[in-house]
Amino acid sequence: MSSQRQELKAVLRMNDSIKYIRIQWTDYPGVLRARFIPVARCLEIASGSETIHLAHNSMIIPISTAPRTFSLTNYHEIWFLRPGWSSLPPCGFQAGHATVMSFVGHKDAHTRFDKCLRMLLFRTLKRLETE
Repeated sequence: MSSQRQELKAVLRMNDSIKYIRIQWTDYPGVLRARFIPVARCLEIASGSETIHLAHNSMIIPISTAPRTFSLTNYHEIWFLRPGWSSLPPCGFQAGHATVMSFVGHKDAHTRFDKCLRMLLFRTLKRLETE
């Protein structure tokens, strides 16, 4: 069993009322986005047998709709989410729900998570801890 699946199952054992997980990420303009996913599918995602793909424009289209701010080519970038299951608190305002923040991967990046704002923060904090 994958470590992510074990991590998720451990959290769910302590919170057996969770039925849906709100998987969140922040795009480049700083907009918090979310998808609500049933726990059974989240377990598949955590085991690595399924991936949450994002629309090619989900990270780059800004709040403004000016067409010069994003590419109008036929190239479609491939983005995906990797939830950080350890940051899974039960939702305080909706019974049976929980929330998790995600890392955002980009298939064509030098390293898959090079363009992820959360990964940048995570790596910076780790570097500061060692300094």
